[in-house]
Amino acid sequence: MDAYASFRFRDYRFFSSATLLSTFGLQMLSLAVSWDLYIQTKSAVVLGNVGFVQVAPFLLFALPAGHLADHFDRRRIMIFTQLLLMAASALLFTSSRSVFLIYTCLFLTATSRAFQGPARMAILPHVVPVDVLRNAITWNSSAMEIANVTGPALAGFMLASVGSRSVYVAQFICATLTLACFAFLRLRAEPDRKKPAPSGPAIAEGLKFVWRDKLILAAISLDLFAVLFGGAIALLPIYAVEILHTGAKGLGWLRAAPSFGAVTMAILSSHLPRAKKAGWTLLSTVAGFGVATIVFGLSRNFWLSFAMLLLTGAFDNS
Repeated sequence: MDAYASFRFRDYRFFSSATLLSTFGLQMLSLAVSWDLYIQTKSAVVLGNVGFVQVAPFLLFALPAGHLADHFDRRRIMIFTQLLLMAASALLFTSSRSVFLIYTCLFLTATSRAFQGPARMAILPHVVPVDVLRNAITWNSSAMEIANVTGPALAGFMLASVGSRSVYVAQFICATLTLACFAFLRLRAEPDRKKPAPSGPAIAEGLKFVWRDKLILAAISLDLFAVLFGGAIALLPIYAVEILHTGAKGLGWLRAAPSFGAVTMAILSSHLPRAKKAGWTLLSTVAGFGVATIVFGLSRNFWLSFAMLLLTGAFDNS
C-alpha cells in the first residue's frame, strides 16, 4: 500500500489537519499557562494544581463521553466541544489572567477534550475506507507526536520574545482552524446508532469487566501510579528558571523532550523484534521511567535534564 494512501481522501486531510492544529495549539496553551502561573505566584502548589484541574474532567466525564459518542452525532459533538474550547481560549487573551480565570479556562478546555476525544476517535473509520484505516491511524498518531514536539518549542520562543498573550492568540487561531476542519468533514457512511441504553448499568458493566480482568487492571494501575507520582511536567517552570536557569526558551525544549523521546522510541520499536516477555518488558520500562525521573529531579545541568525527560517519554511509549 502507498505510504500516503490516506491523504488521497479529502476528508482525511481535514481530519489529520484538525489533529495537528488542535494538538499543536493545546501544547502551546499548556506551556503558556504554566509560565504565567509561575510568574504570578512562584508557587509549586499552584503549578501542581494545573495537573489536577486538567485531569479532573477526564475522571468525571470519560465514561459518559464514551456513552454519548456511541449514541449521538459524533461530528456535532466535536463541533460543539470545539466551540467550548474556543470560548475558553478567547477568555485567556482578552481578559486579565488571574489564577482563578486560568484554572477555569483549563477546566473548560479539559472538559471539551474529554467529550471530544471518544467522538473523534470513533469517527476516524468513517473518514477513510477500511483498507486504508491502519495507514490513517498511523499518520494521525504521527501528527499528534509532531505537534507535541513542535508546539512547546515554538511556545517557548514566543514567550521569551513576544510574551504569553501572543501564544494565546496563536492557540485560538489553531482552535478556529480546527473547528473549520470539523465543519468541512463529510462522513463516508453514517455510523451505526445504538439504541440508547441507561448509562448507569452500561458504565457499571464496563467497570466490572476491568476489575475482573486482572491483566488489564494491573496494566492500568501500574501506568496510573507511575505517571501520577512520577510526572515532572507540571513543575517544569520552576526547574527552568530557578534550577537550570534557562528561562522560557529552555522551558519550551524541556516540555518538548518527553514527546521527542516518545517519537524516537516509536521509530525504534517499529524496527525491533517484538518482546518475548511482555511482562518483564513492562516492569523494566516503568522502572526506567522512575530512574530517569529521579535523575531529572537531582540534575542541575540542562542537557542532562533534557536527556532524562527524553528518556521518560521513551520509556512511557515503549
